[in-house]
Amino acid sequence: MVPTRNALSPLLLLLLAIACAPSARAAQPANPAQHPALNSPSVDERIQQMDAPAANRDPVKPDGAQATPGAPLREGSFLVSRRGRLAHSHDGWWFFFDADESGRSDAPVLVHPCATLAGMIRLMESRREPTTFYLSAEVFADGGRNYVLPTHFSVAAARAEPTPAPPPVQAADAADSNSADPSAASLIGGVERATSARRDAPVASASAASGPVVREGEFFNLRKARMMPDQSGQWRVTFDNDAESGKSDPPMTLLPCRTLGRMTNLARAAREGMTVTVSGRVFLFEGRNYLLPTLFFVDYAAAAGEIRAAQ
Repeated sequence: MVPTRNALSPLLLLLLAIACAPSARAAQPANPAQHPALNSPSVDERIQQMDAPAANRDPVKPDGAQATPGAPLREGSFLVSRRGRLAHSHDGWWFFFDADESGRSDAPVLVHPCATLAGMIRLMESRREPTTFYLSAEVFADGGRNYVLPTHFSVAAARAEPTPAPPPVQAADAADSNSADPSAASLIGGVERATSARRDAPVASASAASGPVVREGEFFNLRKARMMPDQSGQWRVTFDNDAESGKSDPPMTLLPCRTLGRMTNLARAAREGMTVTVSGRVFLFEGRNYLLPTLFFVDYAAAAGEIRAAQ
């Protein structure tokens, strides 16, 4: 007798279940917590992984860290208590570094004119022996040269020399008994002679200026000015008159830096100068103002007309 379809169905189902049971047990992980459905990242996690920026393993560098070709020091770095001496040349004041223990020294750098430099010069000129400084400064670069803006300095101790003995003190006469004690005056004179080598750095002021100047430390924010080279080849800015007072600030020489390098690349195409809106720090040296540019915008409408005229 042949089994009917209804009689074979339960048997076939049982055999199929027994045949599939080993493979199902083998596919099932031993630990339910390791099941792929429980460990795979969600859609939100995948989106966050794709949007996350790549890890940056490069060292953190100061703003404008790239030095111009030929300038060994990077703009934005700082010198801390570097020992050396000042020397004057036709293009300004240079700072020459002393050699280290191995006999090596960095290349000399030009010093930005400022009140701190004026104090160093006055102190150096007031001393008979050569003056060695410990200089801290901010580094700038332009045109393949390095420049430093001094922020603090101290004087290296000179060689110890025997202190001359004070003159002998003579006894005071009875008639001069009401006068000052000569021994005290002699002691004060000896102390003054012994400490004459210790001098504080004078602070430069605008008293020697030939005309109106802006005190050092001022910050010019978005001032409209005309940029052009002077007779010595340096670049300077002439500010527009103040709309309210009608007065204008004195022209200022621009101190070399990477920002000035960008400005001069644009200004060389203009024959009559370039109109800019500039921000920067003001410095004072020997009665003249200097501006260290930090930000600038070009009046492109005026610049386009100047470039077409130059062509």
